[in-house]
Amino acid sequence: EKDEVEQSFHFQDCVMKKSAYNNPNTTLRILQKAVRRSLRTAAEKQREFDRLRGLCIRNLSEAVVDRHLLRLREELKKGIELQLESHPMYGRAKLLADDIEKFQKAVLDALTSREAKGLESLLQVGVKLGIKGNWEKLARELLANIQEEILLKSQLSEANSRFELEAALAKAKEFKALEYDPNDDVLIISKSNEPMKWPETLAAQERLKQVFEQNPDIKAQGELPEKILAMLLDFENATLEELRRLLSEAMRLGLADDPIVKLLAEYLKFKEREKKVIDAIRAAMKQRSIEALTSALDEAKTFNGICKYPGKDGKLHDRKYVEGDEFFDVCAEGTALLKALKEEKAAIKGLVRAIKARSPKMLDLALRYKHKIFDKRNPALFGAESLYKEFERQRDQLHSAIDERKPRVIRALIRDGATHFANEESFVSHALLGIIDDVDENKGSQIVETFCKHCESELRILARLKMGMKRSNEPYLRSGIKEAKKFVLKKLGKDGKLVPNDKLEPLTERQVVKDAQMVLDSRGGQKIEGKVDGKTSHGRRNSNASLGVANNAQKGKVWVNKQIAELVDTIKKLGVKDPSGSTTVKLGVLQDNMNSFVLKGVIRRAKRKKFIDFDPEILSLGGGNGMIKLLDEKAETWTSKAQLNY
Repeated sequence: EKDEVEQSFHFQDCVMKKSAYNNPNTTLRILQKAVRRSLRTAAEKQREFDRLRGLCIRNLSEAVVDRHLLRLREELKKGIELQLESHPMYGRAKLLADDIEKFQKAVLDALTSREAKGLESLLQVGVKLGIKGNWEKLARELLANIQEEILLKSQLSEANSRFELEAALAKAKEFKALEYDPNDDVLIISKSNEPMKWPETLAAQERLKQVFEQNPDIKAQGELPEKILAMLLDFENATLEELRRLLSEAMRLGLADDPIVKLLAEYLKFKEREKKVIDAIRAAMKQRSIEALTSALDEAKTFNGICKYPGKDGKLHDRKYVEGDEFFDVCAEGTALLKALKEEKAAIKGLVRAIKARSPKMLDLALRYKHKIFDKRNPALFGAESLYKEFERQRDQLHSAIDERKPRVIRALIRDGATHFANEESFVSHALLGIIDDVDENKGSQIVETFCKHCESELRILARLKMGMKRSNEPYLRSGIKEAKKFVLKKLGKDGKLVPNDKLEPLTERQVVKDAQMVLDSRGGQKIEGKVDGKTSHGRRNSNASLGVANNAQKGKVWVNKQIAELVDTIKKLGVKDPSGSTTVKLGVLQDNMNSFVLKGVIRRAKRKKFIDFDPEILSLGGGNGMIKLLDEKAETWTSKAQLNY
């Protein structure tokens, strides 16, 4: 009504501007257009809100996979606007963003302070977080420089012989200490940390000076070859440091041409090469780097499984590596880890590909190999599991809608699935599994559309019957009842075709069909009575017509009272007590349990008779949440039997 519309400031302004035309039809059209434009259902708003939430979750998952801090912050800000604080992906993204910021700050502090332990721990944290960039190269280069500096200082402190002191001082002279320049984000040669000014370097120079002042030990030249031979024959217990020290002492004494010294140099060269490969494999295993581990194992293959050892004849002999040898065990462990890392990489790559493709089928296949991933906190695994949980939720809703035979809801869910995933076909074909054994990806939508049209045919028959009862249209009633008797309720079979559904009651058992049959039978009785009365006189015909009208009016009144009695009984049965002690029930509950075609008229008549009370707007707005209150003082004296006998 116009008075009610003018209560809204939005429409009142419209009426004030256009009332100058003095044309009520023009004003009415403007009002109708404004109402249509402004009204949107809660369901549509909720679906739009859910779509935006799903899009934000997808962007968050991609930002987590890409480790992009700026994008993470932007999507987290959108997540707050969309009320995603409680969503697992939002929490994961927020934690990751905080971890990345803390990590970047820690890296800057460690690079500036030249802390070796801090850099080692940060490199491990960076590998776990999956953060790559120039920082890793700078950190590794600076860490290697710091470790080399520590080793050089140790050599300078521990060197006692002339050769050791000269070698350590030569390294100190060539060594360049590096430091981090935060302005240019590069490593530069430190001016404040010069190796030749170290206390260790000055002490080594002083010790070397003392060595030069003393007389060399000539006796050592004769004893050293025997000592070297004994060490070589006991090669299993000899360490590389001891072998290097003996070789250095032999070179210092001028024994480079001695056969035993040459054998020592050849054997030491082989052991250093072997040790280098072992260290490379262990370092790659610690870093869990496929490239480094592959390169180290390829280098190990150049040995061809042959180990060299010194013999009593002064020559090197060959033997095969066996289990228990350090080289053999490390290579076997590295090979097993490399295989596992490749499987993990393939599994993560499959998860990332499935996330980017937004394909439920690919997600399902990729998640079958999630046990191959060592780090269960991997962002790709977390994102894939979250996305697949969203698909399972939508799939369960689709199955419920199919079981409840709601074509509009089915189509809406498919549209929502298409927004979350690649397209409708990929969503529908995988979501139908469980109802259908095997679905062709190109025929999923066609199967669902066929089922929806079948459900719409059922609804169309029921709507035709309701329209026939409303207008008392006998052709509508006859055709509707005829179609209802022929109509067979079907469901989706395992092969994707429609098959009869034996669990559902036939359409002819529905209350709407029974009511329509009753209305049709009553109209048929009226026609037969009219034909019989046609054989009497004109006066008798008028009298009988008046009597028929009275009887019909009486029957209609009894029928209305019967419907009111059923309404009261239904409210008593399904209603709940409010704080005042009165029985109340929602309009939607009554619509689900009574004949919705005549429900509004029965409710209005019951209110006139003061059996119930409600807000009149709930009938015009059409919502199912409106409350209807039972007036117990009046309804207690009302029984179904009394009204049927009225």
